[in-house]
Formats: sequence, structure tokens, C-alpha cells
Amino acid sequence: MCVQNELGTGDKKGVVRAKLPSSMSWAQVAESCSAGRKLMVISGAVYDVEEWVQKHPGGKVLLTYVGEEASDPVAAFHRDKQQLQKYLAPLRVAELDEQRDTDSAAALQAKNTRNTELEKDFRDLRSKLEEAGMFQPKM
Repeated sequence: MCVQNELGTGDKKGVVRAKLPSSMSWAQVAESCSAGRKLMVISGAVYDVEEWVQKHPGGKVLLTYVGEEASDPVAAFHRDKQQLQKYLAPLRVAELDEQRDTDSAAALQAKNTRNTELEKDFRDLRSKLEEAGMFQPKM
């Protein structure tokens, strides 16, 4: 569990990391990840998933999207949006402010690292699973 204070974020081991701003650009996300933070962007919000990796049912697959936009893969594999929000809420550290990323090379790299074909595949997979009734609870 992380604790926010005026100095930054401390984990159970007492390690203090720099406090993040409440609004981050893609360049800031990339810079923080380069410095060792485990941040990902989901639906316009920045999440620090470092503490969650050990508890995540999919394990370290979560780290595949560190520093990147992860909305599509998250949607493809998490059917219960209320439960998802319950787990994501404490991990939320900032809002993404794409307006501040006009021509930054780091911003372009962070935004474009994930293959758009893969994102399309996630959307198609989600659609097919929904059509097959895979997200309907069995009573």
C-alpha cells in the first residue's frame, strides 16, 4: 500500500518516491517510467500499478503496458467495469493532459509505442466475446 504525503509516496518498505503532479503529460509519464515508476494510462487517467502487480490475477502481464495507453487491453480482459473501478481507484495518481504534449519526442514515442493493429485486435476480441455471451453472468 502506498501512502501519499508532502514528500512523495512511501511504500511498505519505507521507500519514498517523488510525488507526482495531479496532471501529467505523456512526456512526464515516459520520464517517470524511465526513472522506474510503473505507470500506465487508462481512459485518460494515470495509474501507478507497481503495488498491484503482485496481486493482479494476470500477474506481470500488467507490466506489458507500463508507460503506455492500456484502455483497450484492460477493457478486453475485464468484464465487470464496477469491480475494475474498485481496484483502479486507489491506483489513480494523475489525469493525463495531452494538451501539454504538442511536439515532444518523448510524448510521441510514448503514444506510438503500442501497435495500433494490436489495439484493433483487442477491440475485435472484446466484441466477439460479448457477442458469444462470455460476459454474461451464469445463474
